[in-house]
Amino acid sequence: MLRSLVPAIVLALAIAGWLYFGFWSGNSPEVTKPSAKLDEVAELQAVAVASVGLRDFRSELRFTAETRVDRKLEIKAEIGGQVASLRVKRGERVVKDQVIAVLDADERPAQLAEAKASLSQAEVDLQAKRSLMDQGFGSQIDVEVATAAVERAKAALLRAELAMKKLEVKAGFAGVIEETYVEPGAFVNPGSPIALLLDKEPIEVVGLAGERQIGQIELGMIGQVDVATGDTFEAEVTYISTVAEGDTRTFRVELTAKMDHAATRSMNLPEGVSAEVHIQTPARKAHFVPTNALTLGPQDQIGVKAVTDDNQVVFYPARIMHATPAGLWLADLPDSFNLIVQGQDLVRQEEVVEVQKLDDTNLARLGLLADAQ
Repeated sequence: MLRSLVPAIVLALAIAGWLYFGFWSGNSPEVTKPSAKLDEVAELQAVAVASVGLRDFRSELRFTAETRVDRKLEIKAEIGGQVASLRVKRGERVVKDQVIAVLDADERPAQLAEAKASLSQAEVDLQAKRSLMDQGFGSQIDVEVATAAVERAKAALLRAELAMKKLEVKAGFAGVIEETYVEPGAFVNPGSPIALLLDKEPIEVVGLAGERQIGQIELGMIGQVDVATGDTFEAEVTYISTVAEGDTRTFRVELTAKMDHAATRSMNLPEGVSAEVHIQTPARKAHFVPTNALTLGPQDQIGVKAVTDDNQVVFYPARIMHATPAGLWLADLPDSFNLIVQGQDLVRQEEVVEVQKLDDTNLARLGLLADAQ
């Protein structure tokens, strides 16, 4: 029995010694590891990509506005007196220099006649002084005094004539009488208001554009104006403010209606009616991407992720030009690139990925076909 155990014991000691000395000698058997390349292939993240390029982009600028009259004038009396007659009514259309009201002449005709007589007398005196000087009985001083008297008389006559003319209060331009402030028999002082005159031709529209809009608006642009009354017309941008309006950080934009007088009169828009202005910007080149394609870069920059020709992830910073329900128009991107539209949040920059191209059906659904916008 003992003899049969000896070989087994020797074999066990030999194996133990081989394991012991082999471990400390550094000649332990190598363990075969899986190929790194095969491991990388197995772990590649799949992403869906679409080829995108520059396309024509037109944005529509919208801002609120209100209608304004082209001109507004409060007609006032230039001299004092009693209103003899009021010759217009509210809402009446008048022409330039039409008589609005007439003041009672009072003593002014007599003052005019007196001024005329004074001038005639002064001219006779001047003629007499010159004749005496020519005969050697007068002096140059007498002539000059008489001449000054004639000039004073002419000035007095001019004042009397102007006073007579100012008895008639006239319209400064063609327009509509919006309001009258006096009645016949009322006494007015110089500067008292008689009527309010509005010039509604052409129609003016005044709006406030935002900070991001003002840089895209130019003089001469044509916008569509939708008025709260239901009226719609085209108007040309005629003024753009360069100073922001207080805390709102908006800029005043004025537009003038592009229509003839007949159309303006038939519309007869009141002042102060709310409106909305729509202006189409000129065509520019930009990239259209789905909204979910937007992501953050290494420094929290806004942009998109794409893949290079060797399937490596790259991040491109971008600037949002315009947002729509269908997607975003972006600027500052390469002319063309392969945009990651699915899986962009699961991959990192410089990572190699598995690329899957979208078919036309999915491209159309995302608005990425050339004729989809």
